[in-house]
Amino acid sequence: RPKRIRIEGPPGIGKSIQCRKLAYDWSNDSFQQFDFTFLLQMRYLSGDVKDAIFEQLLPDDTDIDREGLWSYLKQVTYQSKVLFILDGLDELKPQVRQTSDVIR
Repeated sequence: RPKRIRIEGPPGIGKSIQCRKLAYDWSNDSFQQFDFTFLLQMRYLSGDVKDAIFEQLLPDDTDIDREGLWSYLKQVTYQSKVLFILDGLDELKPQVRQTSDVIR
């Protein structure tokens, strides 16, 4: 089962800054246990996490195979090596909340 940490607080307290700091720290080798880190803005989520990764993080002309990357991320062997940082989960649109895979 994946480990989860939830950061809660009133608007303006620095939750988004903390999410960005976590991603920045990973990029500077502070979290070497993770091979990949994905910082996703939930307010912009319109479908599932796979789509959000490609829409928010990768350029349109990327050579990375969507299905290949998603298959890698779903493999139980590698799940402990991937960190998903979901910023603004409370801002997830109600219609997306019902259909998205982010809540599961």
